[in-house]
Amino acid sequence: MLTKSVRYILLLSALYSIMALCPTSTYAEDWALFVAIDDYRNISPDLRFCESDARRMQNALINYAGFKEDNIKMLVGKEATKKNVKKAFKTWLIDNVKPGDKAFFYFSGHGVQMRNPRAKEEVDGKDELLCLYDSARHAYTFLRDNELGNWMDKINTDQKIVILDCCHSGTGTRGLVGFGEQSDNVPRVKAYYPEPDAAIRESTIEEIQAYDPDITEAELASALGSSSRGISTDTGGETSISGCDDHQVSLESPSIQGGVLTNYLIESMRSKDITDANRDGVISVRELWEETQKRIKKKGWHQDPQYYGSDNVALIGTFNNSNQVESDSESTEATLPGLDYDGRVKEVAGEDVQLSIGSDDGVTRGSLYGVYNQSGNRKAQIHITHVEPMKAHARPLEGGEEIHAGDWVIGERHHIESKDLLLLVEPFKAQDGSAETIAGQLTEKIRGKIGSLPNVKLVGKKETPDRILTGTVKSQGSLFNVSLRLINVNIGNSTRKHTLKMYANQINSAVKTFFRDHQIRKENGEMERVEGFASLLRASYVQKALVNLENPKPKFAINVTLDKGDLATYNVGETVEISMKPTRDCYVYVLDIGSSGKINLLFPSEYEPNNFLKKGQKYTIPSTDEYAIELGGPIGDERIKVIATTRKIPLDQLRPENISSPIKTYNETAPKLLEISMKDLSLKPRHTWATETVMFTVGKPLVYGSKSPLELSILE
Repeated sequence: MLTKSVRYILLLSALYSIMALCPTSTYAEDWALFVAIDDYRNISPDLRFCESDARRMQNALINYAGFKEDNIKMLVGKEATKKNVKKAFKTWLIDNVKPGDKAFFYFSGHGVQMRNPRAKEEVDGKDELLCLYDSARHAYTFLRDNELGNWMDKINTDQKIVILDCCHSGTGTRGLVGFGEQSDNVPRVKAYYPEPDAAIRESTIEEIQAYDPDITEAELASALGSSSRGISTDTGGETSISGCDDHQVSLESPSIQGGVLTNYLIESMRSKDITDANRDGVISVRELWEETQKRIKKKGWHQDPQYYGSDNVALIGTFNNSNQVESDSESTEATLPGLDYDGRVKEVAGEDVQLSIGSDDGVTRGSLYGVYNQSGNRKAQIHITHVEPMKAHARPLEGGEEIHAGDWVIGERHHIESKDLLLLVEPFKAQDGSAETIAGQLTEKIRGKIGSLPNVKLVGKKETPDRILTGTVKSQGSLFNVSLRLINVNIGNSTRKHTLKMYANQINSAVKTFFRDHQIRKENGEMERVEGFASLLRASYVQKALVNLENPKPKFAINVTLDKGDLATYNVGETVEISMKPTRDCYVYVLDIGSSGKINLLFPSEYEPNNFLKKGQKYTIPSTDEYAIELGGPIGDERIKVIATTRKIPLDQLRPENISSPIKTYNETAPKLLEISMKDLSLKPRHTWATETVMFTVGKPLVYGSKSPLELSILE
């Protein structure tokens, strides 16, 4: 008779025997290695979004492709040396990956070419190299195409995927945007172009052994060998997507906060029901590439990702003999009648509209989306205020219907980066048939006038403006009543209406009146000077300039914090405390750029006039019980902009709205505030000033009072 313990041992032995007979692919796993570098030790220019792109792609693999976080290794920045990449490739991919597993390699950074007369497999006689953190001068410090290919050959699976978000070709691209004086508001080319005196050359045996003492004889022979295995060939079984065609460049851009290729790869991964073109429940690398190409072209980027390899390599799902369309909620969801929707409203909480799409789907802060009901009827328009990888928050603009969870959204105006004030002039509306001709003529004349204004750029309906100029015309006998208003898209609010009466032959005079710096308002029988649209537009521009004013590479930090933290939500009526701790002696100016369009100089003030802070000194405002910084609304995004300089600038001497107020407030008609700060802070050297911005949200609605229109008279 067997004892209980003996029976357990025999049962376990049987189980182990059964498990040993199971094929390895039953327990297939996915392994990934990420390499990304923003700031290089020896190579310039630096990049900005490679490392964040790698983390976004890592999240996409986990969320959409089912990769385990523990099976993903990240080498970013200083970690991404040639030695570390070589070691990680062996220990993470070559040693771990088994037949049936997926092996995924991702690189984001600079690419470069070098001439190689032995590279017979390369049409242009060049080798492609990936620039690693410590790459410099001689070729072995880079990751060469044939070296990467040899590493891929050693991975024991047929499911190998390579994503390279970089440039491989440098021919004729030196004049493209991204070189010379670097701007934070334009795309940058992800290619390294060494100067003639720093050209990359072949490595000697001594240099290779000095750099990599552990290199084997076989590896050394390969490094010095005549074979050239191009990344673009399919000799190692991997399937790859690379950044661009030979005559193009790969770009990264602030408008999408990342690399073009990576951004739209993630967007395509998230939109599984669209990317899975043949509806077999599996997304192959080819399908991913095809959908990514479509999205890049649709958005107007001149960049064509390249694809090489097997069409039977799957990124999401696994190919087998009986692939069927998976009927999940996402793929069988009903579509919007007759329209190509982008996403849905996930939740509505007061003025906050949360969407099911985010930056992974190409959503950018500042863009406008239309909201549609289940029947396909447009009901409202929303303005994107905050974007995360898989969701976005928006605020409804005036005049729409109530928005509900489940409504569809379609992108209408994509936010573009520009230092100019982006202005949309809508066609003036004629309120009767007699006014139609005058409305059309006024629209064209005003557009022509705006085209001559400095720092103002007219945009079309497919782009997101900073301001919208709209108007109405109504006939009244032989006269016409004209009404204009300037809408601030960022807060969904507008100026008071500016109105005047004119005859049909006074169109030119009317336009001149509207666009004078000052206009005449008639109130209670008396004439009063008021700000005209020229002042409003100029002030709107300089306000935008102050919001965007940043020192891209400051030599010292201000270390600004809020009492509730960055990106926190404060309710109307709450108070806020702001702390600063500079890393050098400096004069500090604290500006609140409110959602109402007003600018408050919080520090220095009459309560705290001394704004000189010592290095390492932590200073919190208010530092006295004599006052508090209370938030008054309206709801929306609020910025605390802190400017630190090594010398005083006269921000506290400008004319505020109320000269007797200890906290100076400047409305949109105070452009000199910006003119002074821009003039002083744009001067070189850069080490003399720094800026920091912290964001927060004012979260409760404010009921606006009525605004009476302005009565204007035409000035001859």
